[in-house]
Amino acid sequence: MLKKINKIKDNIVFIITILLIFSLHGFINQKINRPKVEVNYQSYSLNLKESFFEVFDFGQNKMLSKFIWIRTLLNLDNGHYKKP
Repeated sequence: MLKKINKIKDNIVFIITILLIFSLHGFINQKINRPKVEVNYQSYSLNLKESFFEVFDFGQNKMLSKFIWIRTLLNLDNGHYKKP
């Protein structure tokens, strides 16, 4: 009987400790002002070595180039829509 009571006390202390840690984390997370990270995709470039295309190409030159181009356009377009 005494073992069960000690186990229950240990579990309650553990749960209260976890709740306090989560509450402290939430409080600290709200109070910290983090700087906004902005990536300028116009100055960012993706350069792949020619050996990459020799190994992973399999005749899909147009598909790879279109994929890279579409990804670039989506990144640039996304930056314009997020501005106020």
